[in-house]
Amino acid sequence: MLAKVLAHLPYLAAVAKHGSFSKAADEIALTQSALSYQIQKLEDKLGFKVFIRGKGSKIALTSKGELLVNEFNRLEKSFNVLLDDVQIHNKKKHFKISLPTDFGVKVITPLLPTFEKEGITLDLDLNDQVIQLQNSHFDFAIRNNQDEKGVEYLKLLSIENLVICSKQYAQTNNLNAPSDIKNEHKLIVRNKTNSKSWESIFSKNENIFTHHQNKQLITNSFGMMESTLAGFGIAILPKYFVSDSNIKNRLSILGDVEPTTFYLAYQDSPVTKKWANHIKRILLSDN
Repeated sequence: MLAKVLAHLPYLAAVAKHGSFSKAADEIALTQSALSYQIQKLEDKLGFKVFIRGKGSKIALTSKGELLVNEFNRLEKSFNVLLDDVQIHNKKKHFKISLPTDFGVKVITPLLPTFEKEGITLDLDLNDQVIQLQNSHFDFAIRNNQDEKGVEYLKLLSIENLVICSKQYAQTNNLNAPSDIKNEHKLIVRNKTNSKSWESIFSKNENIFTHHQNKQLITNSFGMMESTLAGFGIAILPKYFVSDSNIKNRLSILGDVEPTTFYLAYQDSPVTKKWANHIKRILLSDN
């Protein structure tokens, strides 16, 4: 069956990617009628529909069509990795990496000159939205979890997290340690209902994080830092945010919590594993 439908699958993936026959046809330099013919032949061979046609040009994948597209994208990614291994791609030194914004800005971007000296070019996508590495165009992804199945993880480093507030806020509210935090104190958080760091602090005080009513939601670490410096409340942020002496002098460090471990995710292959370890060596040499 695979041999019968394989030639049609790239056309299916292209239409699914754009959600449009016309846009997909433009990308692959094919007429729209020819592209429609390829999809029709695929459906005939499969014996089921891969798209639901709505009014006008609206289309949507069927559940079976979605399964096919996801599997094809995964296999295409794996095959490209294999080609890297069997061709002369041992010399490849240009990589695309998806990584969290603050980690990228604070840890990776200062190392770009070091990477460049070793002949490595990194295209950085600083984004707090976690991408599925297997179905993406990225070579690597830096994450603080190992949730995606089917990829390998290389432990990079652990970053200490600090409980901080401005010195003015600490003095006004008589704060010296996390145990001094009361319900009237404002917490600057990424998530109002779920935080392992805040939950660990509250459990020591026999309190419950979700019961704390005075919270300010800010989903970006840089915004959290600015609001903390402005004396707005208490935040938990990575230690690298307070490494600058000018910033450190304006803050009170109330304590620390469990560090965050970051991993380099990649699709398993000898070549990719080699470069993953090379990237780790450069990163750890400066930390």
